Amino acid sequence: YGGAGEGSRLDNAISQANDGYLNSSSDQQQLLLKSQDADLDDISLSISRIGQVGLTIGEELETQGKMLEDLENDVEGTRGRLATAQRKMNQVLKKAGAKGQMAIIAFLTVLLIILFLLAFM
Repeated sequence: YGGAGEGSRLDNAISQANDGYLNSSSDQQQLLLKSQDADLDDISLSISRIGQVGLTIGEELETQGKMLEDLENDVEGTRGRLATAQRKMNQVLKKAGAKGQMAIIAFLTVLLIILFLLAFM
């Protein structure tokens, strides 16, 4: 009496429940994919910004490298001039002798005192 009808209704109910579960699961997966896409877009934007910062840092390092080269050239020039001045000073001291050296030291000391007084008075 109604066995086939009840089986058919049960199959329909199970089928509807399965369809509902699959639809719900599919909706959840779509939401998850949208969320992951948004996260990937954020990561891509962050990577792009980091790349720009890296380029800026590279340019700054290049500029500072050139500045260091210029400074090194200036220091080398100054070192050469200082060595020349020291050689000339040694020649003057050798020619002046002991008494001459004392006179030069006294003169330079007096000159230093005068310059100090002029600078700070």
